[in-house]
Amino acid sequence: MAFRTHSAADVAKYFLASVDPDENDISNLKLQKLCYYAQGLLTVMRRTPLFGERVVAWDHGPVVADLYHKYKDNKNQPIPVVTDFDVTVFDKRDRDALDDVLKYYGQSLHGACET
Repeated sequence: MAFRTHSAADVAKYFLASVDPDENDISNLKLQKLCYYAQGLLTVMRRTPLFGERVVAWDHGPVVADLYHKYKDNKNQPIPVVTDFDVTVFDKRDRDALDDVLKYYGQSLHGACET
């Protein structure tokens, strides 16, 4: 089975679209770590990277530089939930794994994205 390589921005949007808006605590730092864990887990599962951007080591943990700069204005505050992202750009197997990453390292899922 051939897997699609996504952008780190789409992985971030997936997480931001999947969180419960009333319990959202995904800061830039947390988002970076979720993307890092997702990249590691799915690269092993798929035998190909989930996204093509490089993850680098910064003082406070792993970072995808483009994502950091996109969300840095939020500082340590929660990044607003994304409501206009089609999570089905990820296949079911990838969504299940991303949901597991969010449940384990993030928070509970928003009901609409539990497919």
